[in-house]
Amino acid sequence: MTQTILEYAAFTDAGRGGNPAGVVLDAGALSEPEMLAIAAWLGHSETAFVSPLPGERRVGVHSFSPDAGVPFCGHATVAAAAALASRTGVGDYLVETPVGPIALSTSERDVFDAFTFDASVVRGLLDAHGWTGTVTVLLDAGGGGWEARNLFPVGAITEDPATGSAAASTGAYLRALGEPTPFDLVIRKDRHVGRPSVLQGPVPATGGIEVSGSAAPLGGVR
Repeated sequence: MTQTILEYAAFTDAGRGGNPAGVVLDAGALSEPEMLAIAAWLGHSETAFVSPLPGERRVGVHSFSPDAGVPFCGHATVAAAAALASRTGVGDYLVETPVGPIALSTSERDVFDAFTFDASVVRGLLDAHGWTGTVTVLLDAGGGGWEARNLFPVGAITEDPATGSAAASTGAYLRALGEPTPFDLVIRKDRHVGRPSVLQGPVPATGGIEVSGSAAPLGGVR
């Protein structure tokens, strides 16, 4: 079987940065010297070699630095999961490594990033219910963090870059859904309109919710 050699960046922030790694799919026929030679040729800190195993969505992963085999590499394994999801679709994978099995779950965020909306329809929804705020769309970013898009068709803009009241409401909403309390709420938004922002605060078991963030001057007084 012909190998597919790929390069990914793992643990990126909105598609930027991250730690680069090599990924070689269909690597079952490669010997260790061959894997080491490919890892050295790619030159990344680690390269993950992925081999299909019996069973649904079950693979073996061996990681190599340019100089030696590595029992386990987190960022190269994440890169391998992204490559597998791109080939076979998102979902859960069982990954066998030299240090033991690892359960990986992959998901797709393209819909959250790419969706558009009719501002007049959203405005009609707000008016029909007597709502005066924003409509918050959430994406679970993992690790207790969330990404949000706040639809705001009331003013001249249609998405609000950072909404403190909506962040507090989100904390109350998650608490009402059964999120174990207390927890720290971290919301990142709104790179979709070119103003990435961070809002955060503790969510207690009962009572009010604090929201904090930083501020920076935009310029002189007009």
